[in-house]
Amino acid sequence: MCEKCKTTFPYNSNPEFYSGVKFLLFTETNCPHCPTAKEVLKKVQLDFDEIDCGVNEELADKYEIRAVPTLVLKNGDDFIKLMFA
Repeated sequence: MCEKCKTTFPYNSNPEFYSGVKFLLFTETNCPHCPTAKEVLKKVQLDFDEIDCGVNEELADKYEIRAVPTLVLKNGDDFIKLMFA
């Protein structure tokens, strides 16, 4: 829990989860916020794969993507979703 804003962030309590994490950014062509999310991730030099939900619906369904942009932190079968607001 973040003490400053009193919100709970999704996280994995196993520190080994983060050592092999892969970042997937789910976007859509007509999303007005997706270009900004991509720009921010590039600015902080985060290596990520962009997944267009309109092109890869199966992968979007697998990770239960309901809004874009959404960043998925994936390690094997474990994952965490972070939605940009």
